[in-house]
Amino acid sequence: MLLAHPPRRSRRGRAVAAGVSLGLLAASVASLPAPAAEAASSAPAAKPATGPLGVDRAMTEARRTGRPVEATAAGTSTSTMTARPDGTVELTQTATPTRTRIDGQWRTLDPTLVHHPDGSITPTVTTNQVRLSPGGTGPLAELTSGDRALTLTAPMALPAPVLSGPTATYPDVLPDVDLTVRVTAEGAFSHVFVVKNRHAARHPKLTTLDLTTSTRGVTLTADAAGNITGRDRTGHPVLTAPAPTMWDSTTDHTERPTAASSAAAPGRAARSAPIGVRLSPGTLRLFPDRELFAAPATVYPVYVDPTFNWTPVGPKMSGWATISYQHQSTNFWKDTPDLIGRMQVGNSGSQRSQTLVNFPIPYSTLAGAEIHDAIFKITNTRSWNCTAKTVNIYAPATTLSSSNATWNHWEGVANGPLAASKSFAYGYSGCDAATVSFDITGQVEADVAAQKATRTLRMVAANEASDTQSWKEFLETSPTLTIRYNHKPNTPTGMTTSPKTTCAAATPTIVGDGSVSLYAPVSDRNGGTVGVSFKLWKTTDSAQTAVASSDPNLLTYSSGSTAVLVVPVATLRTAAAGAVTGFSWKVQVTDFRTPSNWSATCRFTFDPTRAGPPEVTAPVESTIGQPANFTVAPPATGTAPSGYVYQLNAGAPVDVPADGSGNATIAVAPTRFVNTLTVTSVSAGGNVGESASITFNADPAATAADADLTGDGVADLLTVGAANGLPSGLWLGKGDAEGTAVTGTDIGARGNGVTGDNSPADFDGAQALTGRFTGTGLQDVLTYHPTGAGAGSAGVLRANGDGSVIQAQLSGNQYSIGPDQLLDPDGNQPIQLASAGDTRRLDSPYPDLIGTSGDPTNGYHLTYHPNLGAPNGYLGAFHTTALTPTGGTDWNNWTLATAQLTAGTAMFLWHRTTGALHLWTDLTVDPDTGQLTYQPYVLSAAWNVGANLTLRAADADNNGTPDLWTTGTGGAVTLWKVTTLTVGVPGNGTLAAQPTQSLITSDHSWQLNDADSGAVGTARDTAGTLHATGNAGVTWNTGDMFDPDTVFTGTSGTLTTPTPAVNTNADFSLSVWVKPTALGGTILSQDGTNTTGFRLYTDAADKSWRFAMPRTDVAAPVWDVAISAANTARLGVWTHVTVTYQKSVGTMWIMLNGVRSAHGAHSSTWSAGGGFRMGSHRTGASSRGGWFAGELAAAQTWSRTLTFSRATNLPVEDFDGDGRSDILGFSTSHTELWWTPNTTVAGQPPSRGVSKRISAGWSDITDPFVTDYDGDGKSDVVGRVDDELWTWSNASATGTPIVVAADKLGVNWDSLPRIAPADFDGDGRTDIVGYSSNNDELWWVPNTTPVGGMPQRGTSKKVSSGWGGITKQMIADFNSDGKPDILGRGSNNVMYVWLNTSTVGNPSVGPLVALGTAWDTLPTTTTADFDGDGREDIVGFSISGDKFWWVPNTTPAGGTPSRGTSKEVAAGFATATDKRVIDYDGDGRPDVLAQIGDELWVWPNTSTPGNPSVGTKVSLGLAWNTIGDFLTERRAF
Repeated sequence: MLLAHPPRRSRRGRAVAAGVSLGLLAASVASLPAPAAEAASSAPAAKPATGPLGVDRAMTEARRTGRPVEATAAGTSTSTMTARPDGTVELTQTATPTRTRIDGQWRTLDPTLVHHPDGSITPTVTTNQVRLSPGGTGPLAELTSGDRALTLTAPMALPAPVLSGPTATYPDVLPDVDLTVRVTAEGAFSHVFVVKNRHAARHPKLTTLDLTTSTRGVTLTADAAGNITGRDRTGHPVLTAPAPTMWDSTTDHTERPTAASSAAAPGRAARSAPIGVRLSPGTLRLFPDRELFAAPATVYPVYVDPTFNWTPVGPKMSGWATISYQHQSTNFWKDTPDLIGRMQVGNSGSQRSQTLVNFPIPYSTLAGAEIHDAIFKITNTRSWNCTAKTVNIYAPATTLSSSNATWNHWEGVANGPLAASKSFAYGYSGCDAATVSFDITGQVEADVAAQKATRTLRMVAANEASDTQSWKEFLETSPTLTIRYNHKPNTPTGMTTSPKTTCAAATPTIVGDGSVSLYAPVSDRNGGTVGVSFKLWKTTDSAQTAVASSDPNLLTYSSGSTAVLVVPVATLRTAAAGAVTGFSWKVQVTDFRTPSNWSATCRFTFDPTRAGPPEVTAPVESTIGQPANFTVAPPATGTAPSGYVYQLNAGAPVDVPADGSGNATIAVAPTRFVNTLTVTSVSAGGNVGESASITFNADPAATAADADLTGDGVADLLTVGAANGLPSGLWLGKGDAEGTAVTGTDIGARGNGVTGDNSPADFDGAQALTGRFTGTGLQDVLTYHPTGAGAGSAGVLRANGDGSVIQAQLSGNQYSIGPDQLLDPDGNQPIQLASAGDTRRLDSPYPDLIGTSGDPTNGYHLTYHPNLGAPNGYLGAFHTTALTPTGGTDWNNWTLATAQLTAGTAMFLWHRTTGALHLWTDLTVDPDTGQLTYQPYVLSAAWNVGANLTLRAADADNNGTPDLWTTGTGGAVTLWKVTTLTVGVPGNGTLAAQPTQSLITSDHSWQLNDADSGAVGTARDTAGTLHATGNAGVTWNTGDMFDPDTVFTGTSGTLTTPTPAVNTNADFSLSVWVKPTALGGTILSQDGTNTTGFRLYTDAADKSWRFAMPRTDVAAPVWDVAISAANTARLGVWTHVTVTYQKSVGTMWIMLNGVRSAHGAHSSTWSAGGGFRMGSHRTGASSRGGWFAGELAAAQTWSRTLTFSRATNLPVEDFDGDGRSDILGFSTSHTELWWTPNTTVAGQPPSRGVSKRISAGWSDITDPFVTDYDGDGKSDVVGRVDDELWTWSNASATGTPIVVAADKLGVNWDSLPRIAPADFDGDGRTDIVGYSSNNDELWWVPNTTPVGGMPQRGTSKKVSSGWGGITKQMIADFNSDGKPDILGRGSNNVMYVWLNTSTVGNPSVGPLVALGTAWDTLPTTTTADFDGDGREDIVGFSISGDKFWWVPNTTPAGGTPSRGTSKEVAAGFATATDKRVIDYDGDGRPDVLAQIGDELWVWPNTSTPGNPSVGTKVSLGLAWNTIGDFLTERRAF
């Protein structure tokens, strides 16, 4: 049958990739203003941004430049985000793609065909690839979309084509028959046979046209009407070809030339007919209509046209359709009946149509925003004439979808409210085509309020049924929706001051006569730069007349920073007029368009008669891990302090002296993004004054390693609690932990910042990922809830960078991701999520996500979630085309875990049921096609079959290969290391399990942060159910390091649980943060019947920390006590105190800030069955006492001992842990141990500080040396007392050298008169090796100290005999195999080496190797890599003692020992004594130290490999004759 106006389908449009969720944004760090001004100056001017811009950085740039700035990291092929100078964000979404990314750059789509040197023909830029024939018998066209492809071959040889724009014409493929091929910007393909005359139409090959087909990843089918569909492996349609049509060239005399038939489309009057279709494997057979060819009315040329369109990747929330009254049952999803593929509305007489267009509405992002406008634009290309006709835009409740895009469906659907209306006419002679704008702001606002994720716009011409001139065409690629919006900044929370005050206390905190700094975290969901308005007034002033304030145009910060206003003391004094005066203050933030709400009002009381805190000035900028200098001035009134004690982020306290005027400089290295430095005045008599508490931001020095939450460069374990036997929370285990256990830290102890409960239970049932989610260099946390409350939602939490608890409750630290943002194209929420990093290869600062989703009807998929340039900017998820590792689509059965490597994202895939474990590396995704490419590896066919495990992927050993952690029942953690991967070559890998460790989590945890003010009623146990009850003597407190925390009065305050927290007759541990305001009170205890089962307290007499356990439960028991060094308990200073008791060895330990500081013996155990107490202890059957005065936070208990990871070894001579080699020695009487600090600054001449006496009572100690015996990274003192060997553990902090009580390592050491320390068997612990009293036997005494445990030794073993003639032994790794070898001299003056051949627990040495003769010319030698070539050389002094010589080690790594020619390095040592070789100046090269008279000198090492030399000697001062027996690491024995 012949049709005058048959439907003709155009290419399908691309799905809109959606908008962006732009709340909060991470910001660069703002600097603190100088403290001298009332309205402190703003942060430094923003520097021009480089690299891809997230929305936050684009906002900063827009404000800086005064011009709109595109957030380049947020763009997709269908959307752009633009920051505007007025503070608004502009989201523009298109209905079809307009660009694609090539080689990291956006390229505008351009289907213009071009010839290539290899002869192929392709369009310039398209979303899907098309390759056309250059002529010949090969394929006519190859259509590729990701990993799917269709190839079509014409039934005849082809001539070379003629190219014109997107069209290729193959002339005379049959006599008078041309073949015209046309491509579109999206890679759609149509081919039209142009039959020029009736004679040509009679050619037998036009009776049937057989096209050869081949496909990859696509299965072709055809329905009865001839519609062809290509479906992917999951059954989803990915390729469509509407039933092909042929048409002639009939015209109407009234038609304009542009309406005539062409190869692109039929004219209005053209006669047409369907083409028959038959599909068989490998063949597409077309049956042109013979009647149309033969009809007398047919006007030639005749066009025979099948068209193939790829269905775009993208969500169902995008799409469009022009539905036709004339074809009421035809589905026009992403299609149109228009003759030239245009969208239509109105009535042309022969065609009546409406157009529906979908746009995503990111309601989670827009919630709470001011929507400035929402403009729908579309280009009107043709109208009936230039008479304006009305087009109405309706907002129906029904959503357009692929299943309802028919007139029949929508005829019964109500239009809904009228969103906009406009009269116009364009695209006719005298009224050129133009874009039309419709303001639909009100409708978008309503959709946001109703949480409608997709808005369908229904375009209907007014009076369409009767007005035949209402017809209009619109460019199908032109529809856009631009939403311009702005969130007002977040209301500031978490305000603090310096000195510290409690914001909302019933009785305001009193501060002394000094400046007061007001701090407020400031943030805006849209990021960028914000202005800050502080306001301070006298509390009694109801008009709130400002005493001090700030101008938000001058005081500006990056969103996410902490703002500060310094109120000078002069301002406070003037307002107070000499009287004690109350002040109130609040803060407001503006984005220069809309201000936030004012914060809550905070109060404090100013007492001008009371001495104030010191004045501390922060540097303009600071960087994590790099020294920053703070200047300290004395309080405004009173006696100048003699010094100050400071703490950074509640770390170990450090003392610094002041000069005569009370001034000092403090150098600290920030450890996190937001830091707090507390500085307290100390008088000459040791009395503690007021404290200043400075909050400042620090930029990351470098991008943190993937999964490194602690800042040590090593990936860490993170797993969610309330599963695998772990308590609720986000449990962090340091990645380099040794031993059988890993102590967990709940970094989620403060909750997720959404519920307001401050509870780790917020994370129950969640999945936790790490990555740079806030766009900074630090690793943050994203949590996703697949089920339960908030199912389908997620949130980003800004982590601190040092493994401390995340402060999600503070403004700018939490960013919500709504469920609508994570829905897949079928409307399903993710089953699981993992970080995809930069798998789109955009170099974006924000990671994408990848996960699984689906349902039984639509199937299951590996789904990709792009980030559009903001911490919570996830929208526009699309299905990848990837199949499971086994070639299936059952993605719901696979568990994913990802790691970010230099080459890209690596993903582990585990099938729990079968145990199949695979690894895909170098992931790359094409968001336009959904293709995921990768390098596949098979790791195991049956790995942990059926186990209930949580996976965590990371490069745990920093070797460039991803590894895998598993957390299982009972918190059992196993690291599985991956090896034997060939980079870039698919294949198999090896998976090696490391020893399983237990993730230790507390049994009970009282965060002590349940409220902001008032008496403590109940303190929740967030790890268990043992809640504590308080009384009036304990109150909630805010404004300090732990905010909130609890304050104890010291007279009656206590918290008590109804039952015990630990069993005192077994192993247990306790931990708490303590800030005492008076000494002598009990911090933690547990009731017995007549006394307490234990007591943690401070001693007022010697200012020590003490832990005591009674031997019996009587009113006056005998106590066993562990006592820290004197003066370690400090007033007004936070200390993290941990106690652990191990019953099997009857030992209790005290750890202060993670350093073992005391231990004691306790073997008479009994069970204290009463309640656990904080702030007091039981003193009798019915009495309490020991009332604690001060603050407590984060108390925890464990029913086991705790272990502490070995620290990275510092230089052995570095006694206080500052990374510099100090000088340790005994007084001339040998009774006192003294420490002289090394104060050398890198790159500067050697220098020293003031010597300090560590302790006395050393007169009986002989043969001392230093080595890290207990494995905590600090050098301990080892020495003999008669026939016993003892160790004194190092408990020093920077600037404060401390040794604790000695541990005996057994007796009969006189049988080994010569000993030296070395890890001889390679187990990571420092053993003792030595020679028997007859010098004939070499013995090994193993170090069996457990990680974090008390120093211990094992049973001695004889290594070998025959050493009788060997003298002057040294120990060093001479062949660079990682094992210490033995060097010694024979009686023939030959130097020998015995290579170490030990294995763990089995010491042994190989046969001797000679290193030459005449070694008697160097009577004094030691070993050191003197020239820096990585090999241990031999250095020594000549017989006269005057000359220093170097004997190079030429041994190849792991090879046979050898040496080079000796060289004299320097002379002038004849009168020198106490000669040593250590790296004193910290440049990595060993220097020479020696004493001449009573002066100590350093000869800096200036060597280069093969060229030993020293520089000019530098004096370290006089009076060194008061020190004898310098302690160094012993390398010669």
